[in-house]
Amino acid sequence: MHRLALHWLVLTLCDASDSVVLFKPYYFNHMMALQMTGSAPQVQLGPCNADSLHPDLQWLQQQLQGPKPPKMVVIVNPCNPTVAEMLLLAVDLYQQQLQGPKPPKMVVIVNPCNPTGVLLPKEELEAAAAMCAAAGSWLVLDNTYEDFLYEGRSHHTVSGPNVISVFSFSKAYGMMGWRVGYIAYPGQQLLQQGGLEQHNLGEQLLKVQDTIIVCAPQMSQQLALAALQEGEDQVQQGIAGLSHNRELIADALSPLGTRGHGWVGGEGAIYYWARLPERFGGVAGAAATGASGKDAAAAAAAAAAGGDEAVVEWLIKEYGVCIIPGSACGVPGHVRVAFANLRAEQCEVAAARLKQGLQQLVSMDTLVGV
Repeated sequence: MHRLALHWLVLTLCDASDSVVLFKPYYFNHMMALQMTGSAPQVQLGPCNADSLHPDLQWLQQQLQGPKPPKMVVIVNPCNPTVAEMLLLAVDLYQQQLQGPKPPKMVVIVNPCNPTGVLLPKEELEAAAAMCAAAGSWLVLDNTYEDFLYEGRSHHTVSGPNVISVFSFSKAYGMMGWRVGYIAYPGQQLLQQGGLEQHNLGEQLLKVQDTIIVCAPQMSQQLALAALQEGEDQVQQGIAGLSHNRELIADALSPLGTRGHGWVGGEGAIYYWARLPERFGGVAGAAATGASGKDAAAAAAAAAAGGDEAVVEWLIKEYGVCIIPGSACGVPGHVRVAFANLRAEQCEVAAARLKQGLQQLVSMDTLVGV
């Protein structure tokens, strides 16, 4: 449902010419939603901190402010008629340059993050919301994994006239196939406080929903109601049961390094995010710095040795375990590893296979058998 929610929000709030910010590594279904609505050419891919994989809020601030307009415009007057005519034609261009480009219309943050398993603190969320408000941009928070927290951590969300939150029953309540969730958007009073009352979000979202699916099936709605009435105890028991799996997969990733130095995550959601050896495309800080000459050279070497997609295929064929290539999330040379959806005994087998496969991987120069 959270996938459909973003689709609706883009259709409701964005024109084809509006830009949208996703942070790398991004959730691939968010990119797909933007591609399907025609907004992909305007997507701005923001970097994350190389160590923590938290969104780079300094970069976001720069994008929301936009480049400065020209400091000086020179006009020759009087001038010959031909130049004068050309000057009149260029008035709009001068005006656009003086105003500067529009800031992104929407910024999307997933917390806890799919694909990295990183959890953002309240302070960073509030800072992002304030930046977006100052720029007149919408902040969309995808809270699908809000209940999946470990080691006493807490999930936070923020509110504001420009903040929209997405929630889902699919994960915590195990209702993946029932497709139920909800969007928490600012009402008219809150919109008025931010000078955004003209948007009337509820009415516009209903138009989009009615056009696409009308509503969630009644059976799904009844099941969601029953899940809420059952209370949080069952949800927390199920999530607590993931602790063993989480520890197993963390150990399985040890051939690639340690937490913060080779892999991150496990703070929230159900994922770890790991960097492959450099010869297979894993460049330290690639998610934070973007492309560079070093990255390009590493990419060429990885293509020869086998990149992240080839590594994933090799692990399936040789060890019978399946993970997600980082290139699907915009950051080649990395992998996403999940620790849910397996019974403890199954995860023990899978973790042992993964660790053995990664141990062999770090000892090889190229992949064999792919």
